[in-house]
Amino acid sequence: MAKTKRFFYTLSLLLILSVSGAGQKVDLSSPLSIQIKEGKLENALQTISDKTGLRFAFRNSLIQDIKTPGKKYNALLDSILSDLLTPHRLCFTIQNNQVIIHQKCISTTYKISGLVFEKETSQPLPYVFVSIAGKNTGAIADHNGYYEFETAISNHSFDTLVFSSMGFERDTLIIPMGKTENLIFFLKKKIYSMDPVVIYPTEYLSEKEGNNRDYEAGSLYIDTHGQQTALYVKNKKEQKGFISSVEYYLSDKGNTDAPFRVRIYEVDTAGKPGCDLIQDAVIVKPQKAEGWYSIDISKLKIPFSENGVFIAIEGVFPDEINDYYGDSEFINLASPAEKDPSEMLAYGQRIGYNRKCRKDTWHYSMSKVWFQLDKQSFGVMIAAVVKYEKQRQKDDNHETHKL
Repeated sequence: MAKTKRFFYTLSLLLILSVSGAGQKVDLSSPLSIQIKEGKLENALQTISDKTGLRFAFRNSLIQDIKTPGKKYNALLDSILSDLLTPHRLCFTIQNNQVIIHQKCISTTYKISGLVFEKETSQPLPYVFVSIAGKNTGAIADHNGYYEFETAISNHSFDTLVFSSMGFERDTLIIPMGKTENLIFFLKKKIYSMDPVVIYPTEYLSEKEGNNRDYEAGSLYIDTHGQQTALYVKNKKEQKGFISSVEYYLSDKGNTDAPFRVRIYEVDTAGKPGCDLIQDAVIVKPQKAEGWYSIDISKLKIPFSENGVFIAIEGVFPDEINDYYGDSEFINLASPAEKDPSEMLAYGQRIGYNRKCRKDTWHYSMSKVWFQLDKQSFGVMIAAVVKYEKQRQKDDNHETHKL
């Protein structure tokens, strides 16, 4: 007898609790006018049931601690239920005259999309980097300023979008958690200000560092799915300075008008690329047939550490694949033998390489790990123009400069 009672007690905890009403069957295609009082979610569902005749089925543990604010609705039933349930990560399925509340249909991600414009001209702003604060996710807008990506749903009720592009003010937009599409956002041009400085005739000495030879032994395809190739650029002078420009040797075997992103990393304690030194996204779309392509970043005042830096190139995946179609083969650094070159399309740039700086070349895999090749090693042709500070020594009679 005791076992029988315990069985029925356990079964009662697992049964679906149903709320039923005696109202008329509701037309789901017509707006429903209803007043929901502040209180338990269960009471709100009972009110809807009394009004519509719908029966609600749910496990008591799903809703027992949920409170709802008082609110008057004049909307479709789907909209009312979504407003009540979605904030609590609950969803529903309507079958015949029954509404089943559960969690199975809840997506773990939601979609974000929109357009970015330049505020002063109202023209689309291409290649803006759109990311979410606190999350390692985002996308780069295409040449029409359109972006689209998915991100994980968290326990917060909102996310913060961060918009960044070189030459424009970084800005943010708070969006509600859930489906957020067709956003419109405007970025203002950035005004760079500099502290007053005393100008001397030969205050800086510019030198090109890195793999700056003109000889190209071959070229490496820059994958357009976020993979990167970087060169460790040493500070041979071991003096302070800043990077005024970065240069990449672009091969005519790739799509030389395809966009790519400039990345500069500090050296971490393990000697690998560490934190990104560029706060805003620097994305360029060169118009050059072949050879060295230079990007002026002097306004960013990126310091050239005495430990050197890593300068990388990252492919940007275009939406209009046909615009970047090429006939050169695809090189997968992780497993080149598995790819059939005749079946591959090249959407992005190809960067030149030679036998110099082979030990200083690094690659970033799809698994988000920096690595070096054990075989087929080569040095990518990346360079930087560095402006070194000249060291000054003063005495009572004269001022001298030391390099």
